[in-house]
Amino acid sequence: MAPSTSTAPPRQSNLDRALDAIGNFNPQLLRELKGQLKPRNLSLAIGLSIVAQGMLYFVFKGYLPAIDRPFAPSHHSYCIEDPNTYECTFDANGLVQIDWVSWWSHLSYTLGAGLIVVLVLGGVYQLIANYAKERQTGTLDFLRLTPQTGDRIFLGKMLGVPAMVYLAVLAAIPFHAVASLSAQISPLNIGLFYVSAIEIAVLFFCGAMLIACLGINQAWLGVLVSASALYPICGLLFVLFAIPEEFFGEFANSIELFKWWGVPLAQSRFVMMSFCWLWTGIATYWVWQSLGRQFRNSKATLLAKTQTYWITGQITVFWLGFVASYPDAVRRDGDAILYAIAFAYLFVTVALVLVLMPGRQSLQDWARYHHVSAAQDTTAPGTRRSLWSDLLVGEKSPPIVAIALQLGVACLVCLGWVLSMGSSWNVGMGGKAVGIVIAMFVSLLMLSNLLQHVLHWKFKQRHLMFVVSLFFLLALPPLVLSAAEISTVHAANLWSLFVFAGGTFSMANVTIAGLLGTIGWQLATAALLANTFKRSVQKLGESDVRQLVGR
Repeated sequence: MAPSTSTAPPRQSNLDRALDAIGNFNPQLLRELKGQLKPRNLSLAIGLSIVAQGMLYFVFKGYLPAIDRPFAPSHHSYCIEDPNTYECTFDANGLVQIDWVSWWSHLSYTLGAGLIVVLVLGGVYQLIANYAKERQTGTLDFLRLTPQTGDRIFLGKMLGVPAMVYLAVLAAIPFHAVASLSAQISPLNIGLFYVSAIEIAVLFFCGAMLIACLGINQAWLGVLVSASALYPICGLLFVLFAIPEEFFGEFANSIELFKWWGVPLAQSRFVMMSFCWLWTGIATYWVWQSLGRQFRNSKATLLAKTQTYWITGQITVFWLGFVASYPDAVRRDGDAILYAIAFAYLFVTVALVLVLMPGRQSLQDWARYHHVSAAQDTTAPGTRRSLWSDLLVGEKSPPIVAIALQLGVACLVCLGWVLSMGSSWNVGMGGKAVGIVIAMFVSLLMLSNLLQHVLHWKFKQRHLMFVVSLFFLLALPPLVLSAAEISTVHAANLWSLFVFAGGTFSMANVTIAGLLGTIGWQLATAALLANTFKRSVQKLGESDVRQLVGR
């Protein structure tokens, strides 16, 4: 009788075990990596990275001065100059003495900026293109049915889709580290740079997936928007990392508004970067929350009303921490500070309208529900309270009350700051500052009511009308006044009446009467728009109820 033979299970390779571990950690990441980890993709990513590094090295090498004396210039960016004549110096053999630290520094900064650009723009393009492809093929709907949470799916996509971009960047890290160390940049600062690059990339990647969730399939558009936002960020990183350590504190302390709630941000590079990481992390958190809401329900608003209360409060704490302790700056630059605050809340107001305005169908469902409730019992004692509660925190209710509440609280905080600086304002400026603050928040209230009304229109191009309305209210009046050569000095009240935060352009010449006129007509317009919007929503609910009864 032949002995029974048993086949042993095949031994797993290290790669198989690694893939199993990745699959257990995040199945979506394993799915994305299987589509990316191909020999052709790997060799192409590493090869292009090495070629780009070589080209950059030889380009910078071409900028070096000629070695021999007859061909050496008297001045050069990368030669050691004589402190008296500012001409290039030569060693005992007659060769130009090269400032290698400066040369390696410029090479390191250029390569570092290039790595961030490739990482962010390459990742943004691939994430939007991948998301759009999965939406078109129907795979995205299948992912929603899987047991995986939205957070794990998005994490898998962020780590897996740009895998070849990550590989190309990682292939350039050794060269960048050598260049940075040769430029006498400390390992700590190199590490701070890498951490900053990672956090910036995470923020942009979350934004890219949010754009894709909103139905924008054009990857090039995401790259264009990201590039415009990335340019000032790279400039800020260059300033933060290009300044030598011994001059960093002196440079930062030369800027007056560089304390936040009494904490000197300029005391070290690490403190400054930690502050930037904190607020970048907060922004990433809220974008991630919007991403999760859109993935679970594409008809939901980007954020809940209660979440926007926290965001507005955080923005208020942010700017208040800089200006609350500087009466000297208020005395000298009060108009500029007020205009910066007005511009910040203008951005907040427009964002709140876009984030909180529900779709027309959701608004119609809400209007029908409350119209029916009111028709059933108009005398119920709890009806009014439930309506106000829904307007403040409800998901489908119009955001007109929630936005007005946030603007009102922000106005009170700003007024509190203005009044607390009463003795620091120049003579007669304190009262005008109060009027300007009230006027600019009433302007924001009017603007928010108008924009909500525009988004409520039954019109396919309402987002285009949204942009046109912004231009008409914010950009057109100052353009017309400037074209008519009406200056802010001689017609400060006219600028205050028709230009957003126009009183800040000439606080010395604007009058209290002019500010009261501005507040009056804009408050009346805001009330009229709010009443019109309310009637429109009520009519929408009533017409929907009539259709249901007619059936």
